[in-house]
Order: sequence, then structure tokens, then C-alpha cells
Amino acid sequence: MKIKMLSKEEWLEILEKCPDATFFATPEWAEVVEKTYDYKNVTKLFVFEDGQKVLCPLVRTNKVYGIFSQHLSVPFHNYGGFFSNEEISEIKVEKIIKYLTNGLTMGVTICPHPLSRVKYPAEYIADKYSTHILDLIQGFEYIWFEYEDKDQARKARKEGVTIRLGETINDFRIYDEMYSDSAKRWGLKECQPLKLYENLYNLGSNRINLWLARHNEKDIAGIILGYFNEIVVYWGGAFLYEYGRLRPNNLLMIEAIKDACEKGYRYFDFLPSAGIEGVEKFKENFGAEKHEYFAYNFQGKLLNMLRKFKGLQS
Repeated sequence: MKIKMLSKEEWLEILEKCPDATFFATPEWAEVVEKTYDYKNVTKLFVFEDGQKVLCPLVRTNKVYGIFSQHLSVPFHNYGGFFSNEEISEIKVEKIIKYLTNGLTMGVTICPHPLSRVKYPAEYIADKYSTHILDLIQGFEYIWFEYEDKDQARKARKEGVTIRLGETINDFRIYDEMYSDSAKRWGLKECQPLKLYENLYNLGSNRINLWLARHNEKDIAGIILGYFNEIVVYWGGAFLYEYGRLRPNNLLMIEAIKDACEKGYRYFDFLPSAGIEGVEKFKENFGAEKHEYFAYNFQGKLLNMLRKFKGLQS
């Protein structure tokens, strides 16, 4: 097995053959993460003796103990993992894990998409999550017919709410203000930095879209979606509390789903709901089904050595 650094073109060439790959596995997202946070992109390409190539999007975090760090595929428990245009055997998975955990790392955390076909060793499961995924195969007319909150979307239209795509850096800054307003209601202690949204705009890619709801010439709600291969991911949403009665987010979501259907995407992934029943119900009303997925934590060889050393000292 050989390990290679790879170009953006080669990275995308591999991912584009993987139906379970999302925006979070792309070099564009790695670029945004590296520019926004104290992470280093260390994505690896593993080339086996039989010619099979396996991609692992990977970042290195802040140093934990001196020169030692943690590795993630990918940050924030978004979807990463191992990607190849053919089935990855369990033996090859073990070889990659062994390589990743042998260096100067405290460990590696991998969080694959629930639709991933790769078999990761169950003994390394660290956390369980759930997301809601809407299958778009039936088309928008069927989804609209089944949508349980049609009246809410109709209400938004009747009240004069319109939808547009964010086109300027100021649009992304407006969304940041909405997010800050919403975060206070949610009780979040830490908000995403403004730099994140500015970097998403500077990316200049059609893989990310900001959808905005507008009322009386004022932007009142927004959602950010990531696009790649067959999957659209609903990465974030926010609204100004005083306009919540207009139900702008219902209209935003149904218009974004309609757009995804028209452009040929297969799945609309709403991402986790933090266990909030009302949020889960909101997603299920569109027809989305709940899917469980797991984070796998592979402890580094170095961490095990430090623990043994500490045990000997005590």
C-alpha cells in the first residue's frame, strides 16, 4: 500500500464515482475549514497493490499534547470516511486504520454517511447520531402532495414572502446576523464565526447555495445547502424571530426541495436535529425518514503508549 498526496482534480475524480459522497468530503469544504479554523488539511490517497485507490478526506486539529494532535474525517461530525469507485474490503479498511493510527496522533475519528457501503469495525463505534433523509425519486409533485405543512408554505406566499439566492458577500453577512439572532433563542454558547460565511462566499462554487426569504424588501430567513453528486445537505438555517409567524422557513425548504428535484438530485439530507422533537417533526412533515449513523474513534498507538506509561507511574 502506497500513500500519496493528491491534486484537487484527482480528489474530485474519485469522489464523483461515490454516490454516498457529500459536499463535506470535497476539497472545497476542506479549503473553507482550513481557512476558518485552526485545522490542517492532510487528506490521504491510499493506493493498493491491485491498483485500487481509496480516498480519505482528513484534517489535523490543534495540537493536544505538545506535538501530538487529533485527526478527523471530517470536522463537526459531518460526513467523511473512505471513498473508492469499487468495494473496499474489510482487510483494506484495517490496513488504512493501522496506518492512520501509527503516527504522531492521539487518534482518528471518522463519521461516514448513513448511506455509505463501507464496513467499519463495529468495536470502534464511539457515538450514534441520526439524520432525516428525503428520497427525491418520486419527484416534486409527489412530495408536495404528501407534504403535511402545505398550508404553512401557502401562508408565507400569501403574506408576500419571496425567495432568492444569496449572490453577494453582504448576503452571507446578513445570514450571519440571522444566525446570531437564532443562536440566542437556541441558547448556544458559541456561534459559528462570521469568517466561515465569508469564506463560503469566497469559495465561489456552485456546490454551496444560500437561500434567502424576503418580506417587504427585508431578508428575514435563510438556509445554506451543500450540493454534491446525488445528495443535497441542509447545512444550516436561521430566521429573525419577529418574522417567524410568516413561516418563511417552510417556503424556503419546499422551494429548495423543488429545485433539487428539478436538477436531478436523489436525496435531500436534513442533517441531525440535536434530539429536538419539534425539529424532527418539521423534517418528517416533508416525508423525510430517520437514519442512524455512527462516529468511529480509532485510538492512536501513541495514545495507548501514553496511557500505559501513566499507569506504570501511578
